[in-house]
Amino acid sequence: MSEVFTSSGLLYLLLVFIRILSIFILSPIFTRNMPNIAKIGFSIAFAFIVVNVIPLSTPLEIRGLIDLAVECIKQILIGAVLSFIMFTFFSVALLAGQVIDFQTGFSFSHAVDRTFGGQVALTGKFLNTIMLLMFFLTDSHHIMFRILYETFANIPPGAAVFSPDIVGVFIDIFKNSIDIAIRISMPCLAAILVTEILLGVVMKAVPQINFFVIGFPLKIMIGFFMMLIFIPVFCNMCDYIFVDMYDSIRKMFEGMVSH
Repeated sequence: MSEVFTSSGLLYLLLVFIRILSIFILSPIFTRNMPNIAKIGFSIAFAFIVVNVIPLSTPLEIRGLIDLAVECIKQILIGAVLSFIMFTFFSVALLAGQVIDFQTGFSFSHAVDRTFGGQVALTGKFLNTIMLLMFFLTDSHHIMFRILYETFANIPPGAAVFSPDIVGVFIDIFKNSIDIAIRISMPCLAAILVTEILLGVVMKAVPQINFFVIGFPLKIMIGFFMMLIFIPVFCNMCDYIFVDMYDSIRKMFEGMVSH
């Protein structure tokens, strides 16, 4: 513990605390579901653990307030990058729910989501809640803390370098998130498409049938039925989504290591 309270140790502790606090402030899991005092207290406790587990091997080269401000901004950016990746992968449920609601007729109804700070689709809110529950039920938060530990081991304060390679990683993250959202919504979209084809055949054979009277309730029922079937499948898909999220975080931080 003596190393923590030296001048370099206190500076190291401050930078570690800033990185952790930025994650807790910007993360979609803790954004508005955790009191600010709890975020600060947990960040301080976690910073003390990190400093004692990963001791400062070389002194930090901070020559003035400008260098200190630049290094603090770097720590905030590292935490923001990790939080942004988590935000992107947790948003796939919202995107998939938006697509499903548009096809089933629920696009006119939205729910207020305090985590994302706006109105979201009902199905998207439902899928996002399931995804959040699976995140904790599968102990994925433990893996997230381990990844955070790895970031301090591989990119200690003062060693972060933002290379152009991270732009390609960002593009891959967007591509993967959109692909996952499409795969999540595909079963419901396929069922609605088949339903609309059958309704078109029935209306062609019996023109007296009003599509707006029969079509909308039928699409809603088909949507509910497909969601009931799809929930266990989606729970299993959450594991693959989390694995992709961890791989993306590791690839992103590999581009920040100075070679």
